[in-house]
Amino acid sequence: MQDLRTEKSERTHTYHSENAATVEDLITRTVPGKISRENVWLDGASIVAQLTAP
Repeated sequence: MQDLRTEKSERTHTYHSENAATVEDLITRTVPGKISRENVWLDGASIVAQLTAP
């Protein structure tokens, strides 16, 4: 864990209910020399709309 550096942390959502709480953060971290995981979310409808626009 020595190589793990937090570059940026931003609270995006906080949800509360009677018996639970959910906190969503967007965190950017750097691990020098290593890639452990990468996630990409695509909005397919927007991509198609942009590619088929006149």
